[in-house]
Amino acid sequence: MDKLKSKKERLCELLSRDPSYILEQCGDILSMNEFKEVQKQSSAPEKMSMLLKIIIEKGGDHCETFWDILRQHQNHYGQLPQLLCSSTQGKDQSVHVQRQHHTRSALYLFYIYFQAHPLQQFLLTAAVLLP
Repeated sequence: MDKLKSKKERLCELLSRDPSYILEQCGDILSMNEFKEVQKQSSAPEKMSMLLKIIIEKGGDHCETFWDILRQHQNHYGQLPQLLCSSTQGKDQSVHVQRQHHTRSALYLFYIYFQAHPLQQFLLTAAVLLP
């Protein structure tokens, strides 16, 4: 939801080039009333602004589904792949930080285990050092 809010203006601009196309793709995440609400807007930018407003208000899974739709159809809109790429970089960094945390946690658990079990520590060390 936050990434939609932060990219809303740029998405409106890009998707306004062919609003009917993206609306067709969003059929599963919009109710008939929501679809009609978007359609009754007078200009393409207003339609896209309304579409994004509705999806953001729905939140959670609807926002993720919308991002999936954008990824699947990114080649239809010129600069959309670049916008999507820039929005996933933060996600990749978050995954990296989570991996570092899990690695540190695992090392700490090994340390605690081997402090309590010196024989296993010796055997592991011997297995690593001996060919």
